Amino acid sequence: MSELITSFRQLIDPVPPEKFFQDYCHKRPVHIPGQAGKFGSVMSWDDLNGILDMAVWSARSLQLSLDRQRIPPAAYCRNTMDRNQMQVLQPDADKLLGFLKRGASLLLNEIETLHPGVRSVMEVIEAAHGGRGNANLYCSWKQRQAFDSHFDRHEVYALQILGEKRWQIYEGRAENPIEHPAFLNMPQSEYDRMKGRVADEVVMRPGDLLYLPRGQFHDALASSDASLHVTFSCSEPIGLEWLTKLWELAVRDPLFRADLPQCRNADDEELFAQHLERLSSRFQEIAQGPEGVQLARQLRNGFSVKRPSFSLPQFEPPVRFQVLRDGLRVVRRGKQWIAQAEGFKSVQPDDDGPLVSWMLEQTRFDKPALETAFPEVDEVKLDQLLGRLCSEKIIEQLA
Repeated sequence: MSELITSFRQLIDPVPPEKFFQDYCHKRPVHIPGQAGKFGSVMSWDDLNGILDMAVWSARSLQLSLDRQRIPPAAYCRNTMDRNQMQVLQPDADKLLGFLKRGASLLLNEIETLHPGVRSVMEVIEAAHGGRGNANLYCSWKQRQAFDSHFDRHEVYALQILGEKRWQIYEGRAENPIEHPAFLNMPQSEYDRMKGRVADEVVMRPGDLLYLPRGQFHDALASSDASLHVTFSCSEPIGLEWLTKLWELAVRDPLFRADLPQCRNADDEELFAQHLERLSSRFQEIAQGPEGVQLARQLRNGFSVKRPSFSLPQFEPPVRFQVLRDGLRVVRRGKQWIAQAEGFKSVQPDDDGPLVSWMLEQTRFDKPALETAFPEVDEVKLDQLLGRLCSEKIIEQLA
């Protein structure tokens, strides 16, 4: 298997992360061409066949679509017992292959923990956004469109693994859509009305990456005999989630538990308006108070997912770290190595420069990977370096 993608810089190369977040992230799409083998560690036909052989699929996690119509699960699944001895609809291999031969597209949902290459990319994207996400795999065939024009309710990173796919990106963009019936139950006619004209057409080839901000209208169609791509979604915490947490603080206040005044006459209307004013003022106090601000900070900083990681025969999980400062890079100035970013500079001892540079390229890393990359450096020195970088707030140890 090719080398795992372990840093955001590596993922979006040759676009620097600083430029990506300044010019594209949350703003506009960008197509980043890459070498054919760039995503070789993410997926292959052998990898796909291997995970399809796993008895983990259900009608929800494995779906089929043919000519923009979802195929009913009963048409390609059978009733069976799952690993928990529960009755489920599970894909039937013969029925599944029959639909694929007819041109149906295959969608595998939430595969981010089923393959090390997929997991590594997912964690890189989550670390870069401070968010949480999922990875879905799409296998489709020439000139058979799986889905109508639509938008996603999260940031999208599409990695083309094999074959070619033609994407149409439209002018329209829904403003901050979320997982809510207002956005989930829109008829296709409304999507078609909102999407506007085609703004760009991109042919994705192996090694290419396409980033689409949340709400960007698009559709795609395989232009080679077979196309395989993996889409990584990522969501960040939003204000509504903070409001949900503030509700718990408001519950403590008798004012928010009081009945709303009735509105039967002019005097009632005045009392009603006064009550709403008190509620609004009190809610602002709660939101801007120490507890409200702390809840927002905890939501923002603790939103990422912590997935289990085993390293048997060792019983203790490897010590993991993440880089804290965006855009931090190590440069050589004379005899000094300097870790610098906008508004920050840290001089590194001569021997530490290459190690610090490696860490910053990873975004997230564990100590065994650092030891493998630098086998000549003894453990005592590595521990001292990691401790110093943590104290300088360049990296932090993950819980």
